[in-house]
Amino acid sequence: MDFLLSINLLLKWLVIFIFGIINYLNFILIFKIFVREKWDAIAYFLVGWGISLYLIVHLLYYLLLLIKGFSHEFYIIILVGVIGFNGVFLCWKYSFYQVRNVIEELKSQFIDLLNFWGIRSYWMKFLFFVVVIVFIAGWLFYLNRKSISEHDTLEYAVCGKNFCIERTIEYKRVPYNDRTGFYYVGLHGFSFPLIYALECMSNDLMNSEDLFFRSINSISGMLIFILIFLSISRHTSKFYSILFAMGYWLIYSVFETEMKYHIDNFRIMLLVFNLFFILKNMSSIFDMRKSFVLGVLMGGMSNAHSLGFLLSFIIMISLILSVQKGSFLLKIKRIVFIFLVSILFGGVHYLLDIFLGTGWLFQSIKFY
Repeated sequence: MDFLLSINLLLKWLVIFIFGIINYLNFILIFKIFVREKWDAIAYFLVGWGISLYLIVHLLYYLLLLIKGFSHEFYIIILVGVIGFNGVFLCWKYSFYQVRNVIEELKSQFIDLLNFWGIRSYWMKFLFFVVVIVFIAGWLFYLNRKSISEHDTLEYAVCGKNFCIERTIEYKRVPYNDRTGFYYVGLHGFSFPLIYALECMSNDLMNSEDLFFRSINSISGMLIFILIFLSISRHTSKFYSILFAMGYWLIYSVFETEMKYHIDNFRIMLLVFNLFFILKNMSSIFDMRKSFVLGVLMGGMSNAHSLGFLLSFIIMISLILSVQKGSFLLKIKRIVFIFLVSILFGGVHYLLDIFLGTGWLFQSIKFY
């Protein structure tokens, strides 16, 4: 295992973790999402952490689409600058003390969760810490040893590498790269390839080769598991929580998906975030601020995979039919607003691909 590469990988995830905390603060302070139930703060932090990476690469998408050909450092500085600006804005707008109080609530809920599972004493906390360190070490060892091999994953990685080298995103009727001979036949958004492009660009500052890209699937899978596990622990008992955990990881397809580098966990994570947010805020989902958050989450789900884009229409129709609060006209207005936000935060790719690119689902796939 290359120690320096692993350290750089962890540092990159630290940046995403910090942005996750900032997004959690955005949820509570800007979008007025109230933490009502037990461990809700932890759940919203997990959503904030998971969506952070998507928001970063989606901003990179717009940069490469609109501001082409600049150095890697230029794009990285802008991305980090936006994260920093968001944090400074929160402290300025809501005061350092309000920010601290929201973070303290997250910390207290985490301690309460540890207490719930009997991790109270110093030695139990120390043992928990050791288990986490051993788990991370094993995870890093695996990432260092297993290279990218699956067909789709390799295709996404090559696409992302081309974005990094050419420092531009262009929509073409025939997406063939003369320099590399690469023909991209994907029907999905560019968020997953852009993760590779982001790592490639950041490697000029902190080299992790492609370990960050390899880690996405497993991190996304763990966020899915923890979010569901929290919900079961909150609403049932320890017994059913343990039963779920055992059953979940004993399903071969779940375990196998976790151990490879495919897009599946990333796209499913974004779908789970949408369902979680809708279920937690069903009665007030058409409040303007919550509709905006749902639009962002739906945009991420749409861009990650074309099935997510198609599913977003089903979700919007379901909301019109199932939400009782508000007039029909208000529901239509909010659904249009959610749709427009989702286009801005992800669905725009499909519109551009239809009119300027391959034609998306309406294309005739050519093989070279």
